[in-house]
Amino acid sequence: MRPSIDLSSASRRSLVLVLVLAVLVVPSLAGPSAEELLGDVADAAAQQWIRQLRQQYLEDFGVPPGQPDPASDGKCEPPGPLPTLPLPSLEPVHGNRVEPIYGIRPHVERLKQDIRQAKNRIYCDLYILGGRIGAEVAVELVRRHREGLDVRVIIDRHLGTLRVLRQEIRAVKKIFDHAKVPLRIAALRNGGTILHRYTEDHNKLVVIDGRITYTGGTNVTDHFFKYFDLQVRVEGPVAALVEQQFLYDWELAGMSSFSQPPDLMSTASGLLENQSAEGLSTIRLVGTGVGRQTFYGALLNAIRSARSSISVQVHQLNEDTVLDELIRAKNRGVNVRALLDPTNVDNLIPLIHSGPRVLFNAHAVVRLGEASVPVRFVSLDDGYDAYHMKLGVFDRKVLLVGSANWDYLGPHSATETVLEIAGGDCVREVADRFDTAWDNHSTTPAVGYFSRLLNYLMRLYY
Repeated sequence: MRPSIDLSSASRRSLVLVLVLAVLVVPSLAGPSAEELLGDVADAAAQQWIRQLRQQYLEDFGVPPGQPDPASDGKCEPPGPLPTLPLPSLEPVHGNRVEPIYGIRPHVERLKQDIRQAKNRIYCDLYILGGRIGAEVAVELVRRHREGLDVRVIIDRHLGTLRVLRQEIRAVKKIFDHAKVPLRIAALRNGGTILHRYTEDHNKLVVIDGRITYTGGTNVTDHFFKYFDLQVRVEGPVAALVEQQFLYDWELAGMSSFSQPPDLMSTASGLLENQSAEGLSTIRLVGTGVGRQTFYGALLNAIRSARSSISVQVHQLNEDTVLDELIRAKNRGVNVRALLDPTNVDNLIPLIHSGPRVLFNAHAVVRLGEASVPVRFVSLDDGYDAYHMKLGVFDRKVLLVGSANWDYLGPHSATETVLEIAGGDCVREVADRFDTAWDNHSTTPAVGYFSRLLNYLMRLYY
């Protein structure tokens, strides 16, 4: 299947060139002020803090993308020694109750409820927490910190990369700083020397009392409010493993340099089997980060082990070995379907607010299409800007879900947390929702040559 061409005029080419300059060179000139973002937080204490810090909120720190956050107020925790805790085991644990939560508002409401009911400790590792909705979560965390709970926060050094996101995130960071909530900048894996240089802490992770954990793709900030996403809430023994991973990362966080330890790798073979009671799930914790690259092996193993079906629903799908394995699975008779996001980042594009479609997934659409693997785009006619899912369902028995895209960055360079979930009500619900979206809310994609070119350039860096 040859891709169609989406260039109709020179103006189209000019638009794309301006877009590239706007995204890669010029910092964002648009976006609401921090005063506008936080002016209506419905909490008296938060209103007082915001009034006191309003001028600080409106400062422009001018940190360019890719540079470490200077922690301008000096409130960041100092770095600790090299990790004394080991990384958690790759052995699966049983008896976990998994709750899928779709959309940012339901996720935030459920998370705030758990924060209010926490007994001892709340640990957060968050790529993005900003804006009005992020301030709601920050206020709850500060309240529990002032009540004596052990509250800790790890954030990514880029603070969202784009200026419009940094404005939202810095405003919420000031709430933590003012309340002296322990906060550290994440330690990162090494990027490539020439290619794939970019790396980031892409987690959307919370763990409470070592018994409840959240992970998935949901970024909590106003600019992502119209991104349809999946976050899973898990209550059970896997939360203790996630907590151990957080504490390992906490000891490294804030260090400007350290020796990268050898990677823990996944050596699993065959699909994970559920050994839990009815309605509960067996879960293996995998991911990517300093000292670990277990998500990649788990993903390839799941694709190779599937016998009947593979349902892929991801925001970004570009990693070549993953694409190779999906094609091989299709060729051996597995029903492989890929439901991808059509790429609408208009709300993040300065001035123009219009960009080429299919940017993130152009390579995958072409490669899978040439191999006759069915590919569809989710329809965005329900008021959403993007479908930000990061999941795969294998034989309708196993779900891989977390913060990692299936591009180069997620399995290789970023810091990610992914759960390999076998059985239980959650896997069935996610599989059923995929079928509904595939049948009723998707379109057949067409990829233009400019989208393919920009995708190629993006894949050299990320």
